[in-house]
Amino acid sequence: MLIDVGGLSFDVLTDGPEQGEPVLLLHGFPQDHREFEFVVPRLTAAGLRTIVFDQRGYAPGARPTAVEDYRMPAIAADAVAVLDALGIASAHVVGHDWGALVGWHVAGRHSARVRTLTAVSVPHPAALAEALRTDPDQVRRFGYQQMLASPEGENSVLADDGAWVRTVMAPIAARAPLYVDALRDRARLTGALNWYRAGAPDSAARSRAHAADSAADSHAHSADAAGPRAHSADAARPHTHSADAAGPRAHSADDAAASGARSTHGAADSPAHPAHPAHPAHPAHPAHPAHPAHPTADSRARSADGRIGAVSVPTTFVWSDQDVAIGRTAALGCARWVTGDYRMVTLEGVSHWIPEEAPEALADAVLARVRSAVTGR
Repeated sequence: MLIDVGGLSFDVLTDGPEQGEPVLLLHGFPQDHREFEFVVPRLTAAGLRTIVFDQRGYAPGARPTAVEDYRMPAIAADAVAVLDALGIASAHVVGHDWGALVGWHVAGRHSARVRTLTAVSVPHPAALAEALRTDPDQVRRFGYQQMLASPEGENSVLADDGAWVRTVMAPIAARAPLYVDALRDRARLTGALNWYRAGAPDSAARSRAHAADSAADSHAHSADAAGPRAHSADAARPHTHSADAAGPRAHSADDAAASGARSTHGAADSPAHPAHPAHPAHPAHPAHPAHPAHPTADSRARSADGRIGAVSVPTTFVWSDQDVAIGRTAALGCARWVTGDYRMVTLEGVSHWIPEEAPEALADAVLARVRSAVTGR
């Protein structure tokens, strides 16, 4: 069905029983609503009602030209408006990559509209911002963002028949052509990259600052400055217990150790997907912040500059240990920015592309979160 929202039109697809618990699924880059096509049948089979749509910039009828129209408050408002148009007072929200950031903002700004949140791959923006301030490895992982946000971003993405997209999506190589073909629509690609242009300045500036700080002694310290490696066998892991997720081995942690989160100032509104192998950010030295205080009730208020504080809705964060874009520091920092019931599910041996690589495990995590809200267990 076509839904008009403030002059923008979204083609919204619903599935499952009309009276089922509603689940709004929000896609990331470079994908669209199709990234959930293996997850949706598992949710509807369990009696849930699913809602998917191509978001602002991706939908043909929702491509404003101004970069500032792609900031998170406006995009989060789109999601709420879709629920309004469907007559849904509140829903379970699932988001991957940029969609996870939209989910965090909907939960932070419109908490009454969110029954539960399942954020996939990308942690709370404040946890991500803290990692970008203190963890040189996370800075390196985000090196690709300057390329995507640049005026030449469209040409870089489409060069050599979409080689960049095919490279970063290698773990789900059979799916990459779907998105390369869709991005050949130049207006769609520009809309998708405008999310980075609107949200990347904070993280890009941090990347440049870290690189400048380390330039003078980079040769002497380059080996040590790289930070923890994404696939290190002895990398720090959260305290976990086994989950019953099908497919890839999954662990959940109710109280993942946080690596430190400060106030909402500096919260990152740039999401993740794997960095371009040829353009890594220069590794940098971590900052040495004072021991942070736990977010307070005051930090839950919406801030005027588009950042959010801690969220209070019941939340599951699903992270995969082979994600080359989001490191362990950012992932573990997420727990400090949820004041409601929180669970972290770690999928072992899975890349960034969780909805398409591990749909059963993701569906299990969503169903567990929904059932806990419905049954209180």
